[in-house]
Amino acid sequence: MTEKELKDENPWKEVAMMILPDEKDCLFREEDKEAYVCKNDRCIINEFNKNFEKGDSPERIITNTPPEPWRGNPLKANLIILSLNPGYTPEINETIAKLIQSNDHIRTLLANYRKKTLELKADSFLPEDEKGDDQISCAQAEDMLSGWYWTKRLKTLQEELVQECNMSKTEFFRKVAVIEYHGYSSTTAARSFPNKPLPSQNFTIKLIKHIAYRKDVCFLIMRSKDKWEKLLEKDNIWGELDRKGKLIFRKTPGRSQYITNENLKDCNCENGNGYEKIKELLKN
Repeated sequence: MTEKELKDENPWKEVAMMILPDEKDCLFREEDKEAYVCKNDRCIINEFNKNFEKGDSPERIITNTPPEPWRGNPLKANLIILSLNPGYTPEINETIAKLIQSNDHIRTLLANYRKKTLELKADSFLPEDEKGDDQISCAQAEDMLSGWYWTKRLKTLQEELVQECNMSKTEFFRKVAVIEYHGYSSTTAARSFPNKPLPSQNFTIKLIKHIAYRKDVCFLIMRSKDKWEKLLEKDNIWGELDRKGKLIFRKTPGRSQYITNENLKDCNCENGNGYEKIKELLKN
C-alpha cells in the first residue's frame, strides 16, 4: 500500500472535517452538537456510553473534544510511542480549551493544526509557528491543551540530546510521534473499552504495518503491552517488528511513561538498555 492509498483510507479525515476553526467552540463543544467520532465507531461508543447515562464516570468516552489517534506524524517520525488513549481532565480539556478558543487567532491556528494532524499532514509533534502578537504561541497552546503530558515525559530525552549532539527542539519533535490504542479521550482508561474492535483500529493496524517497512524507525511501549500485542497479531505484525528489533518494551510492566534511562534499563533489547538505542536512533 502506498502512502497516498493509506491516507485515502484514513477514517479520521471525516473527523478533521468536523473541526471548524471559525466556530468558537471547536475545541470543546457542548454535548448537543455532533460528536467528534468516526462514523463507523459511533455505534460501539454509544453502546458503551449508555452504561453511564445516569451519571458521570471516569471511564466514559468523551466525544465533544477532538480525538487524538496520534500525536505528531507517525509517517515521518523515527520514534513512535504506542500508548493507550488520550486522557481527559476537566480543568484542562474543558476550562483551558474554553480559554484558548476565546482567542480567535490562536483557536484558528490550533484547530487547523489538529486538522492537519488527523489527516497525517503535520510536520511535527508540536506546531512550528513563531509567536506573534499573541501572549502565547500555538505550540504553547497545544502543549497546554494536552496537559503538558508528553513534553514532560520526553523532557529528559530531549535535554540529553541537546547536550550530546546539539539537537534543536524543532528537530527533536519532528522525530517523535505517539499512536494511541484508540483515539478517544477518557478520564480513566476502561479495561472494558473497546469491548469489541473499533473499525478505526483497523486503520491503526494498517498504519503501523506501513511504517514497519522503514529502517529508521522503532516502536516504544511503556505500558499496555498486552493490548498492543493482541491488536498487532494480525498479519503477524507484532512478530515481524519484534524479529527485526523494532520493538522496545520493558520486561517488567510499569505505569510510568517517562522516557528515562531508569525506566528503560530493563528492556527486551539485546543489550538490555532501550534508552540508549532510542538516543542512537534519534541522533542519526
